[in-house]
Amino acid sequence: MLLGRIYGYGKIGIENSLWIVNDPGDQYVVKTAVEMWSDRDVFVYKKRGDEERMSFSTASAFERDKKISVAEFVSRVFTNKNAVFVVDFLSILQNFPDIKRLDYFKISVKKGEKVNLVSLIENLVSIGYEVTDDQVLKKGEYYRVGDSLLVWPINSENVLRVEFDFDVVGDVALVENIDYSVPFKRLTGADIFPIECDS
Repeated sequence: MLLGRIYGYGKIGIENSLWIVNDPGDQYVVKTAVEMWSDRDVFVYKKRGDEERMSFSTASAFERDKKISVAEFVSRVFTNKNAVFVVDFLSILQNFPDIKRLDYFKISVKKGEKVNLVSLIENLVSIGYEVTDDQVLKKGEYYRVGDSLLVWPINSENVLRVEFDFDVVGDVALVENIDYSVPFKRLTGADIFPIECDS
């Protein structure tokens, strides 16, 4: 059960809090109040309901969005410290992916590391990422431009740009979500959590 996992990981230094509400409408009230009175990051999660299906072009797009949503939530539990997760009671009762499997199948890139770009893209596809045709990224998508790979990890609020010097990672940066050429934050490395980890 996810509640046990959140507090279980507190033993190794991740001290997150889970706030369960009965009415999903209260989630954003709680989020606003906690943000107002503390400096903790607050994340809201609500399971996608079947009534939301009509807002998607296809059933497969809806199912993919559900997978991304739940994997994103679990990866946030693992990667954030001292955060508050606000979840409604019915959403917390669903089956969640195993956080240890998500961590095991994540892809890590580090500046200066030797990486074959084609293999990296194949690994992204194997964990559920899809290439975009229009060069406008959504979470769980990637595309290549020149010697750079742009990917929007499900565990990040910003697009990740990985630049290559032949087979070596030259630069790793979070970039602006509107203009991918503008660095938001330079990194020494980054983790890309999977959408799927059935391997």
